[in-house]
Amino acid sequence: MKYLRMIPLLTILTLAILPAASPQVVNIPTAWTSNGLSLNWSGYAVNVTGVTSVSGSFIVPTVSAPCGVNGFTGDVSAWVGIDGYSTGTVEQTGVSGSCDPTTGAASYYAWWEMYPRASTIIKTMTVNPGDSITASVMYNSGGSFTISISDTTNSQSFTTTVHAPVGGHNVAQRSSAEWVVERAATIYKGYLTILPLATFTSIIFNEATFTIGSGSPASLQSATITYPPCIGTPHETSCYDQMTMVSVDSSHNITPLVLTSGISSNSFSVSFLANGTPYPIPGAIGHKGPK
Repeated sequence: MKYLRMIPLLTILTLAILPAASPQVVNIPTAWTSNGLSLNWSGYAVNVTGVTSVSGSFIVPTVSAPCGVNGFTGDVSAWVGIDGYSTGTVEQTGVSGSCDPTTGAASYYAWWEMYPRASTIIKTMTVNPGDSITASVMYNSGGSFTISISDTTNSQSFTTTVHAPVGGHNVAQRSSAEWVVERAATIYKGYLTILPLATFTSIIFNEATFTIGSGSPASLQSATITYPPCIGTPHETSCYDQMTMVSVDSSHNITPLVLTSGISSNSFSVSFLANGTPYPIPGAIGHKGPK
């Protein structure tokens, strides 16, 4: 085990809590350390300015016991989005799964979110393990985004056009594109707490693409080689980060929670290793965001 040097979580400034009738979880910007390690994200991020779209597809995983750790229900979310890698906003859509610690019954749902606003569960879609999901987020203009997600297995879909928060640190900077498996967060005793990771079958992302400005769509795999928008940036020959979700204990020891594969044929997988433990973030106090 190696020692974890925490970088201040400057991107986590607020937390939007879901309505009481919904699961009290929210998908937040990455709580990251260094060298590709993250407390809550795994997958890939393309870190380049001017992102105008992101898309990808994946299969809904099967969630199974154990369903919780230390009294907290585990969560696994798979999504595509813009921002959140190095900013305090995320424009995203995906699916989540968890299981009841008492009965072991699993539940799944689709959602979209304009963090730090509250997440919205898509009640018009029914999501089941094994379903094929295609998701995208597209920037229009003037802070407007079109969010789309479809379940091609049962022919259900959802699209909405919404505006991101404006002003201060809540401006959508469009500085990254992501394909992520995440363990979500909740509010516990008034503070932000990252939930344990639910036990899940491997998630494979396919057809991962993104667009910069008015250009043509580029593949995630193209970002792992010399990519024109990255020339002259700190990521001269590449502009991506492969992220591995980890848990950290009170002695600052790191335990990997997933295995994030390399990219092949513009696809990659995230495989479960361990549930980890709940992780409270000192000083990150949650409050109810705008509806």
